[in-house]
Amino acid sequence: MAIRGLLWLALLFVVAVVLAVVGRFDMGQVLLIYPPYRVDISLNLFVVGLVVLFILIYALLRIFRNIWRMPQRVAAYRARSRVAKAHAALRDAIGNLYAGRFFACGESRQRRAREWRQQGRGRVDRGHRGASHA
Repeated sequence: MAIRGLLWLALLFVVAVVLAVVGRFDMGQVLLIYPPYRVDISLNLFVVGLVVLFILIYALLRIFRNIWRMPQRVAAYRARSRVAKAHAALRDAIGNLYAGRFFACGESRQRRAREWRQQGRGRVDRGHRGASHA
């Protein structure tokens, strides 16, 4: 990570030197007219202003997009968390099973099923076969 940061810093210095050398020989002017006002600025200042404006608009759009997507990200996080808890419970139950602790295995399975039902997610109807098998 440190070498990557040094490379970015070196690239920043190179860009600064190139801009300083190129900017010294520029004789361009930009004239903005909005009656009754007239603004005359150098081309370098205008280009720097455009770059800053682009970066500002880009940052604002990224912020708004991240805020807009926040509910989906929270839902995905919660789903990943539920899956991780289920995997941990499964690993615990399998570990208890292979260790010969059969009572602990069944107990952890029942505890996880109870938690799942309390969340309103795990409604399993084992006796239900559907209308086609009646």
